[in-house]
Amino acid sequence: MIYLLIGNPDLINKNINDIKTKNNINDNSISKYDLEDTSIDEAIIDIDTFNLFQDKKLVIVENINKIE
Repeated sequence: MIYLLIGNPDLINKNINDIKTKNNINDNSISKYDLEDTSIDEAIIDIDTFNLFQDKKLVIVENINKIE
């Protein structure tokens, strides 16, 4: 599944926590990228990579408006 969350940071964090709970995703299966500091290429590589220990993972990309 793919989610795009835009808006109030507190509401976004609540929605992320709901997604984690609903999909039973633990903290070890979460990757977070800030496009102010990191290239979108790194996030895409992570999205395309399978997790060895879990069948689900969560990739969070912040500041998506910074895509170059």
